[in-house]
Amino acid sequence: HPIIDNSTFELLRRAIEECFSYSLIYFRQNIRFFSKHKPKNLLATGLGIQIHRLYCSAWRYSGGKVTGFSHGNSYSHGYTPNVFKVLSMVDQYIVLSKGNEEIIRQAAKKFMPDYKKPDIVHLKNNVYKSLFERLQIAPPVSTIKRIMVVGNVRINYAALDTEYHAFARLYHQLEIVKLLKDNGYYVIYKPRPETLTEIKAIFETYASEVLTDRFEDVYHYADCLLFSAPYSTTFGFSLLTNKPIVLMNAEGYPWYPRAFELIKKRCSVFDAKSVDGKIVFNEQDVLAAVQESINNINYDILYEFAF
Repeated sequence: HPIIDNSTFELLRRAIEECFSYSLIYFRQNIRFFSKHKPKNLLATGLGIQIHRLYCSAWRYSGGKVTGFSHGNSYSHGYTPNVFKVLSMVDQYIVLSKGNEEIIRQAAKKFMPDYKKPDIVHLKNNVYKSLFERLQIAPPVSTIKRIMVVGNVRINYAALDTEYHAFARLYHQLEIVKLLKDNGYYVIYKPRPETLTEIKAIFETYASEVLTDRFEDVYHYADCLLFSAPYSTTFGFSLLTNKPIVLMNAEGYPWYPRAFELIKKRCSVFDAKSVDGKIVFNEQDVLAAVQESINNINYDILYEFAF
């Protein structure tokens, strides 16, 4: 590589070796403990977190069973090769709706056809119906003046982040904020909690306001919500509200076809793609999506996949 020299690759090799060494030590420590205290049933969340995965692996290796739970508000997505990363850790996987069960089953069928799959089930007591009814009490938006750009600068890494990495997302969201402000909107930026410290000051320079409280406690300050990706609990929550929503659909985002068809009836979607390390979009498409979002609120996505 013209930029990364051999000494840098050596540092990378040592870091990877250290990571695997400590992972093995942690795994074996748990194996020794479980040999004395036979494990039975483990309930686990956060199945993408490395230390959780190591613990679950040791538990199953020692003869125990693992029941995993899906990420909250994820009922509209999950149709991705990354499903293997989650399902390979558990004996049973519980999601929160019948529709999301369909998405996960189809994802498993497509992306891990030769691998033994866990039992995939959904909870009988739906948690979204009552939340939807409560959130719908809010007065509907009549005019869009205040837009909340929901932060999507993350610290974790996945295959999709090769093109849509943290710096690309940071630059993209700054461009979105500046575009909206230049067109007369009051722009609120809501950063993700895990990157709040790193980027809060950056967006304070560009946005009209930066809010740091829980999204669920502050979303109502905006007339319209703008997302750069659907992969967060805040997106699923927002679909349950009566707020207009704008969603960026970047080239390569994996979607369950039927879910995306209905998402486009609930959100005004604009397209983007990665070009030379940047997320490129048409500014007029964004502005048009904001204007259209107030008349593009259909809840079929909820009735088919959330309830």
